[in-house]
Amino acid sequence: MPRFLNLLILCLFALPLRAGDVGLYPDAIDPNAGFLRVAVQDEGFVNIAGKSRRIGVHGLSDFQILPAGLIEVAWSTGQTWVELPAGRHLSVLIAADGQVETREDPIANHPAKADVTLINSSDLSDLALFVPQAKADVFSALAPDQMATRALRAPLTLDFEFRAEGETMASLIGVQLLRKTGVTFVLSGTVGDYTAQAMPNRYER
Repeated sequence: MPRFLNLLILCLFALPLRAGDVGLYPDAIDPNAGFLRVAVQDEGFVNIAGKSRRIGVHGLSDFQILPAGLIEVAWSTGQTWVELPAGRHLSVLIAADGQVETREDPIANHPAKADVTLINSSDLSDLALFVPQAKADVFSALAPDQMATRALRAPLTLDFEFRAEGETMASLIGVQLLRKTGVTFVLSGTVGDYTAQAMPNRYER
């Protein structure tokens, strides 16, 4: 049965981030820094650059603001090293079998748009993110353990359906897209039991 979840994304106003701070967008960032997050299911924490970072119920960490260079990422069953460029956003996707893929996120934090990302952590091989109000897909044909990002006009409040082969597997109602911020959608689950979640992109030192 599809799960229909009501979602309210809280609007937070971010001040310039200090060590340990979390915000919706990075202010006054060192030009030599990059941004890295980890997507993994069934892990409470991951170790990023020597620090333990929480993985939420959605299976996603916040973006960590880190000096550019070689970054170690470790979890309960493995580890990997990631080359983080300055000024870039990277997402480390860890599959259930331990396979790792690092993807660059074209996140822009545009003053008139919202960045929207979809991560397919399910077993669906042809995932689409559909907006009923627009009768159009934001993304389509996304394979398992893959992700995609694009910018949408904001502010908007939209419903989203997670579809495979024309069937709605899960949906989220009333998702708020704000300017100069981003929202990441994650679909997880297997064999017809799917959960859709969304969270604002957040940054942590």
